[in-house]
Amino acid sequence: MSQSTDTPMSLDQIMRIVDVATTLRKEREFVEQQLNADETKSQLRRRLLEVAEVTGEQVTSEEVDAAIELYYSRLHSFQEPAGGFSITLAKLYVRRVAILLVLVGFALAAISVWGLMTFGLLPW
Repeated sequence: MSQSTDTPMSLDQIMRIVDVATTLRKEREFVEQQLNADETKSQLRRRLLEVAEVTGEQVTSEEVDAAIELYYSRLHSFQEPAGGFSITLAKLYVRRVAILLVLVGFALAAISVWGLMTFGLLPW
């Protein structure tokens, strides 16, 4: 059922459309910010220097640049967690299908051998 162009939209419908437009604008701005890394680093550098000035920290612009580069170099890094019982359980859970298939395979092999022995096709 389509709405005629003569029928006015309700306030609820208008607010939903405005909400969608606002969300799209915010997402576009976020994507532009993420894709423009140089501008983001420049803004971060400027803010860090302002904070250092306000707090009285004695940092040079080279130190701030080095700190920013170090931050960005470690931003998306991964370190394997240290081993432990919970890590072992998590790894077993991830591999549960493969483990179950191996166990089913062993069970089928044992049942087959038992059946062959029961019917006298294999010696006891």
